[in-house]
Amino acid sequence: MKSEYNKELSSGVEKVLAGSMFLFISAVVGFYMIPNTIRGSAGRNIANNPRMFPAIFTVCLAAASLILIFAGIRECLRYREFVSGENIRKELARLFLLDSPSLLVFAGLSVIFCVLAPVLGFFSSGFLIMTGAAFYLGNRELKWVVLFPIVFMVLLWFVFVILLSVRFPAGILI
Repeated sequence: MKSEYNKELSSGVEKVLAGSMFLFISAVVGFYMIPNTIRGSAGRNIANNPRMFPAIFTVCLAAASLILIFAGIRECLRYREFVSGENIRKELARLFLLDSPSLLVFAGLSVIFCVLAPVLGFFSSGFLIMTGAAFYLGNRELKWVVLFPIVFMVLLWFVFVILLSVRFPAGILI
């Protein structure tokens, strides 16, 4: 019974935590990003309102986040006799990887990406960060450390720059 309890509690806590993070992201996008970054006329129909699609996406993300939070709470309540403050603290420590440096490494890689993107360009710095992450995760094969990031960045460039005409930060490189 102990292993089943840990699995179910862990799953419930993960759902509540992930749903909360996505709800926070949708709130930031809906109340800050969309009003402050998307310019254009606020027309009455979808064709004239550039904010309509991002707003619909944000509302759907918030709704899905709430469903995920409620599913996690429901899962935790199924095992409420085992839920205690100590068990929740253990699960949160495990989820945030407090006993390993992974969270700090990937947070550091994210900061490095934000610093490098305006200088080197989005795709060049993305390639470097993906290569560093693959190397940190223990991949030493050429296809995972170099080839996969190249293929991913080329596909990303093709879809967004060529097909959708989206501009990315340009730098010294690409």
